[in-house]
Amino acid sequence: MRRAQIEKALTMLNDAEKPLIVSDGGVLNAAAEDLLVQFAETLGVPVIPTLMSWGRNFRQPPADGRHVQSADVVPLR
Repeated sequence: MRRAQIEKALTMLNDAEKPLIVSDGGVLNAAAEDLLVQFAETLGVPVIPTLMSWGRNFRQPPADGRHVQSADVVPLR
């Protein structure tokens, strides 16, 4: 990712009223669970797993269908 893309994503997450992060298998493959948790906790953004990362402990209350339906920003890669 380019710096400009990262800055835009951070701005969108910070400006959102109800952001949501979707965690997929790439987070697990990169062994980046702890980094994702730090990032999400720093921004106060809930995380919902896909089936590929289901069952992982992200040390926060899990997001659910209400979060998905009401999210105004969901970064995907």
